[in-house]
Amino acid sequence: MRIQNAIWFTELGGQCIGIVYGEDEITGERKAYIGTGYGEDEGLDVRIICANGAKFHQLAAEEIINYLQGTQDKDIEAAGDKAAKESEEFMSKCEDELNEISAKIKEVNKKYWIKPWRTYER
Repeated sequence: MRIQNAIWFTELGGQCIGIVYGEDEITGERKAYIGTGYGEDEGLDVRIICANGAKFHQLAAEEIINYLQGTQDKDIEAAGDKAAKESEEFMSKCEDELNEISAKIKEVNKKYWIKPWRTYER
């Protein structure tokens, strides 16, 4: 079987449940299996599920995988948007602070003529 996709449901430190979706290399028929794996090696878990898993309706497998991957893509996009907004806010804050510091330096320079070796009052 040529694997096209697999989706995993796990709990911390336990076995994983996987849905493996693929195409039979001889017949070209789409197939899906559901079963458990060890959760340590994805390739091994895929082979175990293909060999020992229960048949799973292939359309249901497609729908689940597409739904979960679409949700994941939306979550990643939302996280990226949030990070971009936070970065923009941080840069704006830094720019404001830099402008304040620059203004204070100009104010000091108006009052004093600063040289590295000596300070003269104007």
